[in-house]
Amino acid sequence: MSSIDNSAEQMSQLTQKRLALESLIRITCSVQTQQQCLLELSVIARPSQEFPKKLIRHIETLKKGIGNLSASEIIQRLDVIEKVMAKDMQRIVQLVDINVNELRDEQLEAISIDEFVDAIANFHRRTQTAVALRYLLIEKGVAIAPFTLSIPQESILAHIENLKVKEKGCVQQIRGEIISIISDSELVLGSDNLSPEMTIEISKVRQAMKVNLEHLDSGGKIKDIPNVFETIVLESPIVEAIDISEPESEVEEQQQTDAPEQRQVDLPSDSLHLESQSKGTLTFFQKLKLWLSSPWSVSWKNIEHRNNTKNQTKTNK
Repeated sequence: MSSIDNSAEQMSQLTQKRLALESLIRITCSVQTQQQCLLELSVIARPSQEFPKKLIRHIETLKKGIGNLSASEIIQRLDVIEKVMAKDMQRIVQLVDINVNELRDEQLEAISIDEFVDAIANFHRRTQTAVALRYLLIEKGVAIAPFTLSIPQESILAHIENLKVKEKGCVQQIRGEIISIISDSELVLGSDNLSPEMTIEISKVRQAMKVNLEHLDSGGKIKDIPNVFETIVLESPIVEAIDISEPESEVEEQQQTDAPEQRQVDLPSDSLHLESQSKGTLTFFQKLKLWLSSPWSVSWKNIEHRNNTKNQTKTNK
């Protein structure tokens, strides 16, 4: 292989490593966010309703967003958000068990990194909103019942510890991959046939990775890593998540879900594709894919009931 071909191959490998690092950073940020979601759930479920102030984010922004709403109006919006959270809590807990390395390597065909990140981010916006609204009610002197968890408080804490272990492993991987990129960059820079422009770009990559490494070695958090990439999306402003302008749609959805009769659930169109590909029971990740792409009114039990009914029909035939 010529030196030019060799340099091209090294450049390709370096690019792939950077993309892999981007994915791992996104996943790690989501694992950290997932911990925050569960911690916020644990806090709003406490009978004392005493919240650590570090959990209250964007409060001033939120106050501007709700203007002169009365306590009763704030309670109404809190009720809408927390009903959605209650339905979606099991979905977030299920994501704890995902193998993030398989997710990053796209070995999980039924769920993508984007879907993983978006599901957690959406839930986080709601938990942040719930925390902030409850805090505002406390400021107004309004007593309110704690949020009702669908799983034991101890289970929430156990999931948080599980995620901490997962996060630690991700951080170690990130550090190792940063070191690898620095090493590969230096190897490419040692080539004699690099153009001046390419030499500058590779030097920038190496320097950026060195800064990132210093950040991690000094105890910095992944979400605060200095040289992030454009594809990394962190949390959105809390006002966007509050859905103040149109709470009725979610209220109507909840009313339909709470009806005594079990209604037929309309699964998204891609569910037909997934079911046609499956010769038997859907895998966990296929069901998770359906759940993540379903309306908020569709529960995990709806997905399983639909799948079990379809399999029973096939068996009877």
